Amino acid sequence: MTDSLQGNTSFQDLRNDDNPRARQHRDAATPGCAFKGAAGYDAKTALALPREELARLNVRHASVTGAQKRLYREFANTGAKLTWEEVERIETEALVHGGLNSDVARATVKQAIDALKNAGVPGPARIPWGN
Repeated sequence: MTDSLQGNTSFQDLRNDDNPRARQHRDAATPGCAFKGAAGYDAKTALALPREELARLNVRHASVTGAQKRLYREFANTGAKLTWEEVERIETEALVHGGLNSDVARATVKQAIDALKNAGVPGPARIPWGN
């Protein structure tokens, strides 16, 4: 196993909503529901880390999702506004919890957040699992 992502091919640019695999993977690396309704956010063009790449790196998708759910709920209980920094912290921690090397997780989340910012997304619109 290698602890690095496969160059620029690690993320899929999921513009084809007719592709069922695209729909399945759309939010595998970023909390897409945090940005639903935000200006500039388009779920069809959001970057996602494919489950195949997670599997290649021995990252447990279910563990990542469980950690995301727990961390976003904990954050929601603070009553604070969700910021880019908190999204980065939570998503990085979730990937590490799932088994990804911390340096790779940090770089991966940064790439996804940078892509959202470059698309004009001003920030998270809501807290996933925050009820």
